[in-house]
Parts: sequence; C-alpha cells; structure tokens
Amino acid sequence: MQVKILLIACTTLSIVVATAGSDGDSKFIQSKDYEFYLQRTKSAASKSCAVNEMAAYGLTADVTSLSDPNPICPQMQGNCCGAKDQELIKTYWESDNRHQAGYHIAYLNMNKYVLGNVKNYLSIASDILSKSNKLKFQGKDKIQASGDKSAGAPAAEPDDGKPYTFEYHPMCEDAAKQFIHLDFVDRQKAQGFYDLLNRKAEFMQNARRGFYCMLCNAKSKDYISTNRFLIKSKLWYSRDFCQMIYSQAFSSVYMVYKSFNPFIKSLLRMLMCIKPKTASSGTGPQAAQPQQNNDKGAQATASVTVTASTSAPFSMTMDLKVKDPIKKMPEAARKIFENPMGLKSQTWLEICYNSDPTGVFFGLKCMGFCENFKMTKRSKLLDGNLDTMQTVYDQLLAYEFALPSTTANIFDIDILSLKRGIHVELTYLRHNYNFYRSLSPRINFSKYSTQFSLIFKGINPMALSAGTNLEFKYKFAGLLHAAVATVLSLVLFK
Repeated sequence: MQVKILLIACTTLSIVVATAGSDGDSKFIQSKDYEFYLQRTKSAASKSCAVNEMAAYGLTADVTSLSDPNPICPQMQGNCCGAKDQELIKTYWESDNRHQAGYHIAYLNMNKYVLGNVKNYLSIASDILSKSNKLKFQGKDKIQASGDKSAGAPAAEPDDGKPYTFEYHPMCEDAAKQFIHLDFVDRQKAQGFYDLLNRKAEFMQNARRGFYCMLCNAKSKDYISTNRFLIKSKLWYSRDFCQMIYSQAFSSVYMVYKSFNPFIKSLLRMLMCIKPKTASSGTGPQAAQPQQNNDKGAQATASVTVTASTSAPFSMTMDLKVKDPIKKMPEAARKIFENPMGLKSQTWLEICYNSDPTGVFFGLKCMGFCENFKMTKRSKLLDGNLDTMQTVYDQLLAYEFALPSTTANIFDIDILSLKRGIHVELTYLRHNYNFYRSLSPRINFSKYSTQFSLIFKGINPMALSAGTNLEFKYKFAGLLHAAVATVLSLVLFK
C-alpha cells in the first residue's frame, strides 16, 4: 500500500513539474493557447528561414523576431536561431568538432609517420642502389623467368647485418633512384611540407565552423537550393570564399599531386625487393615477422598489438621473375602502386596554377578547384583521402622490420604514441566522414553539389561566422601545437 501511495505521489509531482516547465522543454508536453500558435504561424522565421533544412540538421527556427541576438554568429544580419537552437548548436558542436578533429589528426599523423621516417627510407634506397650495382658487376642483374632453372638469376647475398634480404629487379632500382632525388628526403623540406598540410587542415576546419551560421542566416534561401525532383540540389558560395580556399589550400594540393604522390609511389616500388630474413623459412604473415628487432623501440612497438600492422609486406607475394610484377597484382593493389594517394585527373590543376585571386578571370580558372570544397563532409582533395593514406600507412608499418631505427625520426616524437593515436582516431571514425550529419535522406548537404557562380551571389561561411564563440577543443593534439612543434623541429635539427 505504501509503495502505491509513493508511486501516485511521484506521478502527481511530475505532472505539477510538467505544468510549471519552461517553454520548449522537450521533457514535457504542455498546454499552449491560441495566441502562442498564432504568433509562431506568423513569425518571421516561417517566412524567411530555411526551416526544412534547419530541421534536417536538428534546429527548430525558434525565433519570434529576426532581430533577436545570436552570440554564436554575431556578424549575421537576420537570425533564425533562438535561445533553444543556440543551446542545441553548442551541444551538437561538441560532437561535430570531435569528428572533424579525429579525421584531421588521423590524416596528419599518418603523414607525420611517413615523413618522419624519410631518413630510414633513404638508407634503404641507398642500400638498394649499392647492391644493384654490385649485382650488375657480377652479371646477376637479369630477370629470370618463372620456372627457368638456367644460370644468371640473382643469387642470395651473404649476411651483411641488414634486417632484410634483397632480390634484384630493375623496377626497384629505378624507384630507389627517383626516391633519392625527390626533395622529401631533405629533413627541412619534409617538415615544411608537413607544415603546409597542417595549415590546410586548420583552414578547412575553420572554413566549416560557419555551418550553423549558414543555417541560422535569414538569407539562407538565397544560397541553399534544395530540389525535390531530378535537378541536383546545390549550395552556392561566393567568389571571395573561393579566393580564400585557393590561397590557403592550392599550394599543398599541388604538391601532393606533383611531389608527394610520386614520392610515395617510388617508396612503395623500391620496397618490392625487400623481404624479412625469415621469409626464406616459410610463407605467409608469420614468415614476414623478423627474428629480431633492430632496436629497443621496435621491441616496445611489437608488444603493442593495437598499433601493429595486420598486413604482411607486399613483397612476400610479389613475383619478381616477370618484367612488370605490378601488372600481375590484383587491381586494388595495383592502383596503390600506380597512384598511391588515389588522385583523380584534374584539368583545372594547371589552369588554376599561379592564378591571381584578385584577377578578373580567377573565377573561370579556379572554379573547378574550389568546387571540391564540401561543407558537411570530407573532401578527398582538400582534406586528404584518409582511406588511401591508411592503405599506404598499413603497408609501411609492415616494413618496419627493415628500418635502421623504429624510434629515431625527423620530428623527434614518440612513434609508439603516434601510432596509438592514429589507431584511436581510426577506431573513433569507423569510416564515417560526414562531419555534420543530417536527419533527412533528402535534405543532406553531403549530397549537394558545391557551386561558385559568376552570376549568382553566394555565401562566404567564414565571413558569416566572424566572431563566433564555437571553438576547437582538440583532445589529443591541437593543430596549432603541431605547427609549433614543426617550427621547433626546424630550429633544433639545423
């Protein structure tokens, strides 16, 4: 009996609290009078704001006047987001910011791992060239056809103290020559390139910080074009925003195309001829494990399973008895050797090169480049392709057995901690690269095309969000801190 009385009392109390609840509290359904709904029906928000698009991203357009202040977007003229929406944005931002940060941290740190090992890879390239020259003098540099037992095949080299064996192929020799002559083997230039990537990532996240201000803007219908039929929906951006994208991102993107992609291509190809010493005693992933690590850091790395590579070195399955072993590989693997960064041919690359952002024809020359920008999801071009970078990273992890040192690197960082951080971020992302996630399959900005028109006036989301109180909170490593660390490295390693 006492339990029943207690339950009735609790129910009564909840009803009383519900009656006294504040307007808009989602925990309660309350009584509202005619005037309340009449005011909402005639509000400026219902006439001027993109209410359907706002709803798709969890906002309610709860203002009664477009002149209501919005401290999240203080520069905005005409505000569709009231007090409730502003609180929702702050809540959403915690997750949105964490998601973007995870993507950038994972991508940047994988690049840092690769660039940090340039001296190690340079040592291997030099060794490949020395052994190739030696085999040429001995007449053992000919490719032996599969199944051919005749003399002239490359002989096994005596133990020279290296943690790997080398089997000659001219493709490896050519790749090692190209690798050595690419400037990423220079410490300062490798660090400088990483700094470029860092600054680009910083810009991309700042550019997207204006997303909610775009939705809250009373003029959003002017640049959000949602089509219900066959015409593709579009987001229209301004010329000055394209100028910013070009100024902050083009040089690093161009270097990825012209320098970094060839660098990785040469690196992967020269490693085709490198195998663990234990490879001769068996096959498969177990055979790919070295008998002993080449320094104490490697022992620590091997003991941490979350950072270990799950792939065997591709050289374990590569047929070096054919003229072009890459052609014999499965299509997916072949693409990594031909185009490791997964770059698409872009005609605008050379057209936009060295453009004047203030020039008359800038829009025509660089519109194709700017249209790669995506507000709510990653852009493979501008943010970097995390999937292809992870494939390269995993393969290079499998070659740690060949590195002279698994701890020394040009950034003077803890490699084990770096790999742990990458693993954490990839686990968090789980291949979801939508930074702002929609509740509607149809109104989903990740599917909208990005447009920079010479006729229609678009929006500059960075200008709209000037003075915003939405800040970045990087849990693992802030982008600015990474940039500072790079500058310090440049000073320390001179």
